[in-house]
Amino acid sequence: MSSAHDIVKEKFGTTKDGKDVYKFTLKAGKISVNILNFGCVVKDILVPDRNGNVVDVCLGYDNFDGYETNPAFMGAICGRVANRIDGATFELDGSKYDVSKNDPLGNNMCHGGFTGLTRRYFDWTINGTKLCLQYVDTDGSEGFPGDVTITVTYELTEESGLMIDYKATTNKPTPVDISNHFMVNLSGHDGGYIGDHVVKMNASQYLEFNEKFIPTGTITNVSGTMYDLQKPTVLNDVLDKMPGKDGLHLAYILPGAKGEKKMVAKYVLLS
Repeated sequence: MSSAHDIVKEKFGTTKDGKDVYKFTLKAGKISVNILNFGCVVKDILVPDRNGNVVDVCLGYDNFDGYETNPAFMGAICGRVANRIDGATFELDGSKYDVSKNDPLGNNMCHGGFTGLTRRYFDWTINGTKLCLQYVDTDGSEGFPGDVTITVTYELTEESGLMIDYKATTNKPTPVDISNHFMVNLSGHDGGYIGDHVVKMNASQYLEFNEKFIPTGTITNVSGTMYDLQKPTVLNDVLDKMPGKDGLHLAYILPGAKGEKKMVAKYVLLS
């Protein structure tokens, strides 16, 4: 007989090369999260609203086909390098490396390349309440040097919520900067515009981007700018001021020592 905290596995789909993809359900209290062993996707985050109705607040696809192509990186991890590499080239230890140019905004790498880690099949193990997903990204993948073994561990607890732990080991110097690209809407994944969310960000500085979202290296204080979210702010008040009104694309710089646990951001739904 299973307990309330057992991880439940069920088939979700099949890759084009015939591998079965599974959906793993993690539960803690009234919250449950569904994870795929393809791209380490966070597919669903099911939470009760103020009236007790269970709502999926995570954006994504209903069927596996969407995740196998996944042009918007919905719910998946991004890497080896999340965000962008300018000109899709870099130098490391005196050697130049040309990586995939998959950025629709220009000749840059975006979120790890055409396949990256987003569209990879991960092996899986379950260790109590932890789901461990692992993939070996081989030397030359998307142009990067070295074999890299990536392990992503998910755990859902009532005390800490959804915890995601990334680990990477390599046999050759190589850049590694992995992140997850899941997106939420507290009104529900089909709840429409999120302008009525109130956001607070624990950051007094941000890293300036150019028009192609490449960091310029300039660090700017948020005080007096439209990017100041240090106090609770209605998101619509910020989005309406954005050039082109195409969303808030920014890298906030967090205070505190490396490895120190701290509140980064919080947001609530007004209505």
